[in-house]
This record gives sequence, C-alpha cells and structure tokens, in this order.
Amino acid sequence: MQPSHDLLEGFRNIVIQKPGDVCLTGPAGEQCSWEQLVKNILAWRRWFNREQSEGVTFAARLDLSAKSVALVIAAVTLPVKIAWIPLNSPASRERDMIINLGSKTVLIDDSTAEEAIFAGNWISDVRSLTWSDKSKFLYFTSGSEGVPKAVQVGMDAVRNRITWMWNAYPYESSDLVVVQKPLSFVASFWEVLGTLLAGVTGVLITNIERSRPDVMFDRLASSGATHLFTTPPALASLCDIATEQGSTLPQLRLVCSSADQLMASVVRQFFEIAPRARVVNLYGATETSANTTSFEVSRSGSIPDPIPLGKPICATKIVIRDMKGNEKLSGEEGQICVQGAPVADGYIVNGQLSLGDDAFFTLGSGQREIRTGDLGIIKDGVLSLVGRLDNAVNIAGYKIHLEEVERAAARVANSTKQCGAVYHQGSGGFLALVIPREWESQVTTSRLAEFLPSYMIPPKIVTTQNVPRSRTGKIDRSECLKLVTQSELYDHDRISQGQMQRNSVHDQVQNIWDMVLGKKSHGEDRDFFSAGGNSLRAVQLLTAIGKQFGVRVPLRNFYSNPTISCLVSLLMPVEEREQ
Repeated sequence: MQPSHDLLEGFRNIVIQKPGDVCLTGPAGEQCSWEQLVKNILAWRRWFNREQSEGVTFAARLDLSAKSVALVIAAVTLPVKIAWIPLNSPASRERDMIINLGSKTVLIDDSTAEEAIFAGNWISDVRSLTWSDKSKFLYFTSGSEGVPKAVQVGMDAVRNRITWMWNAYPYESSDLVVVQKPLSFVASFWEVLGTLLAGVTGVLITNIERSRPDVMFDRLASSGATHLFTTPPALASLCDIATEQGSTLPQLRLVCSSADQLMASVVRQFFEIAPRARVVNLYGATETSANTTSFEVSRSGSIPDPIPLGKPICATKIVIRDMKGNEKLSGEEGQICVQGAPVADGYIVNGQLSLGDDAFFTLGSGQREIRTGDLGIIKDGVLSLVGRLDNAVNIAGYKIHLEEVERAAARVANSTKQCGAVYHQGSGGFLALVIPREWESQVTTSRLAEFLPSYMIPPKIVTTQNVPRSRTGKIDRSECLKLVTQSELYDHDRISQGQMQRNSVHDQVQNIWDMVLGKKSHGEDRDFFSAGGNSLRAVQLLTAIGKQFGVRVPLRNFYSNPTISCLVSLLMPVEEREQ
C-alpha cells in the first residue's frame, strides 16, 4: 500500500469504500468501524469549535481507546495545540505540567471525551477532513531541573516520520498493527496516525495490558498482529514468555524497537519466536519527534552487539560534535546532533516557546539542530551509541534525569543537603538512591511517590553518613554506585547465610520482595503491582529469587498471581527435594 502526498487520502478512501469494516479492535473483543471512527473524529472537531480553541492549549489525559484515537486524528485536521499528559502522574507533578503550559489551558479527561462524543455523534462528509499544518503536539520529558519540560512538535516533523515509514516499510491491506504506546509518548503519533491514515486496522493495547507481558503476548497471538513497535525490555519479556510456554508469534512481519539499547542476545531470541519478522532498531528522542535513524538487523551472518542506531531517515542529517560544537570526523566520538525535519519547535516554558539552554540551535545556513546529549560515533555512515553526556538514563522506555529523582528526595526531606541517584546494572538494572542517614525515616518510596511517577522511584535506597562528593563539591556518582554495589553484596550475603530467618522460605521471599520494592510490605496475599511494583521490578524480583534459590520462576506463573504466597508455593517443592 503506497503512501500519497495527501496523508488523509487513503483514510478518506477506505471510509468511503468500506465504512462498516473494522478499524480498531479492543482488549475485550470490542470493535470500532471506520464509519464510527469518523463520527468520533467529527464530534471532536465540533467540540473544539465550540470551545473556541484559538490561543488555548488542551491538556489531554487519556488512555488508548476509540475515542482518544479519534482525538489524535481530529487534532491534525484543525489548528489546535494539544499537550499529552502522562497517566497516573502524582498530583503535584501533573499540576506543574499544566501550570507550565500557561494560563489558557483546558483539561481533556474521560468525562470530557464522553461529553464530546455524546454531544457530537453526527455524520458529515469525510471528504471535508484535510491535514492542518498549524496543529501542534506537546510531549513532556523529564527535566534535569526537577520540572518536566513540554516539547512542542510541529506537523512537518509528524508528516516526515509517517512518510518515511510508509515508504521504507509499506503496509499490506491485511496488516494488523499494535497500537499500544501511551499517548504521552512522542512515538504514539506514529502508531495512531501511521496506521489508521494508511487505512490499516489497529489492535488497541491499554495501559493495564501493556504492563503485563503475559497478557501482551496473548493479545499478540490471538489478534494475529503483524506489526509491533516496542522497547528492548518489553521485547525481552515477550521472549521469556514465549520460551516458558513453548509458543511462537509466526504472524509478526515487522518489529521496531526504540527508547533503549537493543542487544544482540534479545534479537537472536526474538528471531526464534518470530520466524517471519524483520527487526528494526530506531533511535530518537522527544526533541527529535521520535525516530531519526534506523538499522534493520539481518537474519544472515553475525549480529552486531549492541545493535547500531543506523542511518538517518529521510530529510534528516546526523552530525557528531565535540564539546565546543565543532564537527568531528568519521570514526571520532562526540555528541549526537540531529538536523532537519524531525527537529521539534522547542520547549514550552510558562506558555511560551523557548529553545532551551544548549539544546536547540539555528545554524548560519538557517538549518535547525538539536544536540541530544547522547554520545555516538559514525563509521561507514552508520551511527552507534556510546553513552550519555549528562545524567540521564533510559529505563523501560522512559528517559529519566537523575537530578529530578534527587530533587524529589530533597523535597521529601525538606533539606538543602544533597543525595545521589545512580543506575545500577545488576539484577536487570535498577535506579538507586544514596541519601544522608538522617533522611532515612523521611525518604521512603511511598513518600517519593507523592512527587515522582512509579518508573522514577528507586527500588533501593542506601543510607550513609556522608554522601560522596568530588573535589569540586558535586555528587560523586561513581562512589555512590560503589556504595550501592556494596549494599547489594551485603544483602545477597545476608540471604545466602540465612541471617534473614533462613529456615523459612517465606521470610527469605519476603525480604527479597521488600528490597525490590524499597519498603516493608504486609500481607502474603497482597498484589505486587498494587504494592508499588511494575514490570521492570517484577523482573528484578524474579532474578533475585532465581539467584537465591537456584530456580527460575516463570513470568506467567507470577503474573497470574503476583503474591508472596504464590512465590512460596512455587519454591517449596524445590526446598523439599533438598531436605
């Protein structure tokens, strides 16, 4: 299916030709037809017109559904500005986001969606829908100053990303594309617009399903999905589920991975469970309107490790610069800079557009450039990632500034002293926080949850008399990491030596559970996820239990009953055999 110059042409044609065909399938088997989708789109357009949207920023806090998907499409047909608010953000963080958008901000939530669709469920001519180059999408990124920053993305960048993908990996009319990224992720516009505007059916995955790899795998298998856009950790979890139950995903034709470093071992394992799938590694950031480079992994020959970031997509140029801004030669390491169509407009600060400090630049040629903070190297035209210039890490698809975690901890402690946040590679990788001992009773994961979303809360908090500093007075993260590593070894020794009431499997599991969650839990039947866990911490928990007991707990078994009592029942037969 070839793209056209008018991005809405294919959409209009299929609505006219096949209005009753299914365009979206939901988790409970619900379906939405092309005709109903258009009704929802036109309802949103009518709602915007009634709201007099000129000069207004709409803050949308919605999970994926037929109504919210219709909102995304309606937004690219009108000169409106929409900021996509992350779901389940702490109230204080969401308040900061909305205040930063400016005084003329209108919230769109589930009740708004019901009102808009109910009041505007009327039919009009689909041929009236045309692309608006004046639309703006705003996506929040973690800010090193402790306040989330809104990145404004223009429609030229959106159009370029869609056009490139349609040309590079054209759809077939029978394809089924998984639409699962939260609307607050910059890459979500591709999943929604790139799928439906091409006249291809989408498979909706909700926030709850997305957090459960076993449920996600089942939806992929049962729906017959052919296309998946995901992250390396999520891909690895799908491989684990498939291996546990001896299943495959033979229908998958294309899998794109982004937002984290993709390793060869994950790709090899995935090739086993998806024998027809092409795997493409994508690179980008919120400030570059999602993806800017791509690298397709070949099934023949050796697989590079880690997987390179690849070559630029259309209308994009990648430049490597030194700290002074001078361009480096091929084969030399430096900061990755992106030029061309993907570059976002800039940041929104107190309702006004800003280029930020040392981020967005306009070159003498008039070309715009974003300096990503990532370190990379280009060899033979192929970009590879080396590391980061600043203190940002990627975890489960989220870019996290360590300074923001530190500021939240200082805020909880109501102290001007400093602490150190680090990323530890062990047990699947996790955030850790080193704090002054006097903060111990105040800075807990439950208190941090008042200011940080769940994926930014460190599961491990280490106390010390004096948080390590460098000679210049800054936090010494390498020394903080050593303290975390020592604490991990000590915890492991305590478990191995049985000092945590070694005669009880239950007590050992309880202690590992508490260490992963970073707090004391009560009740052996309490759900791991309701206690503050997530899919990443679930992997850390099962990894730690595997090391302690020498047994691998299947992910699916744990997800079906994520409790201490379930883990104990799975482990007891092993103990009985050893006695």
